Amino acid sequence: MIPPSCQTCGVSRPLGLVKGADGRLWFGGSATYGIGAIDTTGNVQYYPAPICGQPSAGSFCELQIGAALGNRVWFTSVNRFGQYVGYIDVLTGVSQEFALTPGDFFMGQPSQMTVGPDGNIWFLEFGKIGRATSAGQISVFNSGQANTYIITGPDDKLWYEGVNSRGDGYINRISIHGKMLPGGAAAAGSGEMTIGPNNQVWVATGRGFIHFKGRYNYRTITISEPYTTCQTAGLTVGSDNNLWFNAIGCPYGIGTIAPKDT
Repeated sequence: MIPPSCQTCGVSRPLGLVKGADGRLWFGGSATYGIGAIDTTGNVQYYPAPICGQPSAGSFCELQIGAALGNRVWFTSVNRFGQYVGYIDVLTGVSQEFALTPGDFFMGQPSQMTVGPDGNIWFLEFGKIGRATSAGQISVFNSGQANTYIITGPDDKLWYEGVNSRGDGYINRISIHGKMLPGGAAAAGSGEMTIGPNNQVWVATGRGFIHFKGRYNYRTITISEPYTTCQTAGLTVGSDNNLWFNAIGCPYGIGTIAPKDT
């Protein structure tokens, strides 16, 4: 377990976890003043963030680690001054933040992010999808929906998951030029997405999975007895080339599914 944080660090709830080029795991936090890094021996070091590290930022400062690219670990930050996307250099500990376009505070909060096929950082906001270049140039594209997850797909498009105003889940895509493209599934869940060992998109739907063999060629996989009360959440590929997921409510556990058997 991570030891209690120091008073000047203020990390009350870690957010995000990414492996940096230095081999350490980097994390942000809620009500935090900086960014943490932990090595394999358990040693933790904290680095102040430019905005959240200011005393005037107050106690509300949510900083979430999201993606690693080269020597940089990228993060999103929401605090009393506004909303930001930034990075920290894992070799020097120096970080920089870039302000997003001002707007409704709670309608644009940046969250989950990924490295795009264009080498830029792509991130989600409420109703928007953002792109940040290495120089900090920010572009924002309206999606019109509440977005929850984004990954780079096998077709070099960004696949994203979200929920519309009626509560219906969906999966759509966006090109690296910001053009919104149709996805394929109109009923997705609030779980995670990943690229499987077969280089195809998999989605945890809460009650099972959606497996995309192509943009419109997909199938729904449901959990069978005696695990029908399980809710599928986190999803990743294991060293055995099977998909591993969080199973919630049956009771809590870890499950696995072999793509070759589906």
